[in-house]
Amino acid sequence: MDVSTFYKKRKKEKEDIESSSSKVQRQLARIEYSILAPSSKLKLFHKQEDAIKYRGSDNSLGVFSFEHSTGGKRMFLVSGELVFWNHYIDLTNLQRRHYEVIAEQRPCKLYLDLEFKKRDNEKLDGNTMVNNLIQALNTFLQKTLQVTGYKEDILILDSSSEKKFSNHLIYPGLVFRNNQEMGHLIRSFVDSLIPVEAKQFQVKKGDEIQWFIDLGVYTKNRNFRLYLSAKYGKSEILTVSANDIYTVKLLEENHHQHKFDLEKEIFFSSLVTYTPGITDFISFKTELTQSCRKKSEQPAAKLTNLRTGEKSPFLEIDDFVMKIIAPGFIRKWNYIQEESIIIYDVGGTRYCGNVGREHKSNNIRFVCSLKLGILNQKCYDPDCAHYRGPDIPIAPELLPWTQFTDWDPESTGEGPGDPEGTREKEDPQ
Repeated sequence: MDVSTFYKKRKKEKEDIESSSSKVQRQLARIEYSILAPSSKLKLFHKQEDAIKYRGSDNSLGVFSFEHSTGGKRMFLVSGELVFWNHYIDLTNLQRRHYEVIAEQRPCKLYLDLEFKKRDNEKLDGNTMVNNLIQALNTFLQKTLQVTGYKEDILILDSSSEKKFSNHLIYPGLVFRNNQEMGHLIRSFVDSLIPVEAKQFQVKKGDEIQWFIDLGVYTKNRNFRLYLSAKYGKSEILTVSANDIYTVKLLEENHHQHKFDLEKEIFFSSLVTYTPGITDFISFKTELTQSCRKKSEQPAAKLTNLRTGEKSPFLEIDDFVMKIIAPGFIRKWNYIQEESIIIYDVGGTRYCGNVGREHKSNNIRFVCSLKLGILNQKCYDPDCAHYRGPDIPIAPELLPWTQFTDWDPESTGEGPGDPEGTREKEDPQ
């Protein structure tokens, strides 16, 4: 390609973007004059960081994006959710290529992204896997957060095609402080699964095994596709799944309302960061620091956490892990009492058995099952999310407390180095 052709192409791309921007601005101008809603702060941006900065801490505004050309090129819109909805619902199916930006540290509803390629998983039934996952996750939420949930409380959206199964699960009633803490909870759920349970939520991608749950969607400023939108150049619209019963409940609860707008209710239920009136957010870190007493004294155990330099109640296991990861160190430990599992986050080394080398940026962790007496290496890298390292047996002499006939890991907090049965420690920072 000669120089003149190259610059003509770049000029054409710029004109296309400016044309798209002008069209949206004209649409937004009409909205400002036609809707009685807070629209003074309604603006279009070319960069996501500028849109997020403009929104600031104004909880009455949301940040959205839309694809305007091939290659995933996007523009960003800051708007009140109601104003946006009135604009969005007037678009055609071909025009809806929109996403919600889940800004860092913003409260959001619990959400999951589930998918697998059908060609690689011909024997799998996606809806059955979703139902089994809901049951397993709800059980985990009850144990760790004392939250009781049912399938009818979860909005299930679908954009599956002939080639791919794809669902979004959204818990409108469970709002976390941010999606990073939510990601910690989902990873803890995955880590708590014993091999037989884990197998039903694993899928093939070529020659690799991956999780049915996409563990990479809990990063900061994640773009999450909107209800009624399709990806640019694709025809599969994200709509209500035939497996969903949340919308049935909505209809049953609102059948008496003459002007009930089901599409609008589904849209606002599906908006992950739309949490008006909610001030009591679930904080997984808060759960981590609460004390754990015996079941007779407390309904269910909490997850506990200690940071660098602190020992867990299981001193023998700590020393065993330290020998394996040397010259690394234990950054923090998490203990899930209900599952009798300790999760060790490791620093000083990122060596992953799956790739046979250290990762450049993502850390690793070791998961110890006290019930089974084994240790497995796992990884925070999305490409290794499915990986569970070989079983590393833990010698019985390192689990001396299990030799007592009256010891029950699910009914007591007592263990080595913790004679009082407490689990609460203050972070030194």
